[in-house]
Amino acid sequence: MALERRRPLPAGRYWADIFAPRAAFDAWVQMAASRGAIHGEVSEHFDAAGGAPEHDFVIFTTNTELVWPDAEIGFAPNVAPPNIKSSADTVQRPPPEPSAIDQISDAAAEWNRKVNTAMTAVLVLLVAGAAVAIFRRTGPRKSAR
Repeated sequence: MALERRRPLPAGRYWADIFAPRAAFDAWVQMAASRGAIHGEVSEHFDAAGGAPEHDFVIFTTNTELVWPDAEIGFAPNVAPPNIKSSADTVQRPPPEPSAIDQISDAAAEWNRKVNTAMTAVLVLLVAGAAVAIFRRTGPRKSAR
């Protein structure tokens, strides 16, 4: 996610997690809304849970450059591309655990790779051994004098 650090804040679509105190952000929204310069798209409220404090997630669009008072608001907004539709779209999650079938399939594929590698090594040794045996039988002979 990319923070928007340009000032004034360019027209665009943004998202932010708003934590208390939020009076400065609310005042900024009221000022921008009174000018018709901001449109709220999404707002989600989250109660404190799992060590995370209570906060709101918002997505908003501005149609003109706006002053963004970093020091008063306390954060920079994030650029919100079209695929950001909710707070869930902004969270990095570990990849899902593979299913039991996927785990079995992966184990079988790994076993197959190991067996193929071992069979290739045995085949190379057999061919090399056969080549040495053939060379010994048909190689240059010492002449008898």
